[in-house]
Amino acid sequence: MNKLPIFRDLYRPLQPAIGNRPGAIIRYKEITPSEALKPYVYCYWVLWSKTMLHSPFAYRIASDGCVDLLINCKTFERLIIAGTFNTSTVVSFTGEVEYFGIRFLPGCFHYFFTLPLNDIANKIIPWQEVGGDGLHEFESRLFSARSAKEKIALVESFLWRRFVASNQSPDTRILETLLKIYRQNGHIPVERDLSAGVSPRQLRRLFERHIGVNPKTFSRIVRFQSVLRAMLREPKNEWGKLCFDFGYYDQSHLIHEFQDFYGLPPMSVSFPQE
Repeated sequence: MNKLPIFRDLYRPLQPAIGNRPGAIIRYKEITPSEALKPYVYCYWVLWSKTMLHSPFAYRIASDGCVDLLINCKTFERLIIAGTFNTSTVVSFTGEVEYFGIRFLPGCFHYFFTLPLNDIANKIIPWQEVGGDGLHEFESRLFSARSAKEKIALVESFLWRRFVASNQSPDTRILETLLKIYRQNGHIPVERDLSAGVSPRQLRRLFERHIGVNPKTFSRIVRFQSVLRAMLREPKNEWGKLCFDFGYYDQSHLIHEFQDFYGLPPMSVSFPQE
């Protein structure tokens, strides 16, 4: 099996988590995977409420090009899969909230599972509804694990076994295209610039199956995420400079992309705090 490039060094998707400020009702934390799984899994994450939610709490999710597997740690509802979203997404929580998730780097889900990702794009649905293979024992053990540390140990063992069993070799056409997109922070003015030895139609099919969206949409998501990362590094960045640095036509173009991928203008974004 060929070794996969460590794309996490080039692409680090963010979830700004609007409510995640000191004293916030909903909290969110990411945990880095082991070295062996770093090329494929971006993070494990936990999301929980500090108190019982007596009324619906809206939690906003940013488009990031990733696929997540998650489980409700309070109510056993089996595994849930969240596909790649090309639009802003809001989920509503009530009662006691505690979720544990696995976030796969773009293009890496198929090293563990054979599900075509275009079938679940823009969906958050139970795993069994998409014909997921029998994972009942794993789901039960994951639900029963008492801490995030125990869950991670269980998940790491499970994923590594599936990875070895799948024996999937990296598709150089996808890897070459991802490398171009990441190196340019998603600023790809013309889709044909992404040529990887296949026709644009073939490349779109590969991306839709293994990432969930076409190369043009994925590039837009990466550019949006690159702006988020720049905002995190330099909160006082001027909008004009961000537009210039990331190839947006003007500020209205930047705002439009944020509305598409986050549902709010960039000036409304805040970031997770420990």
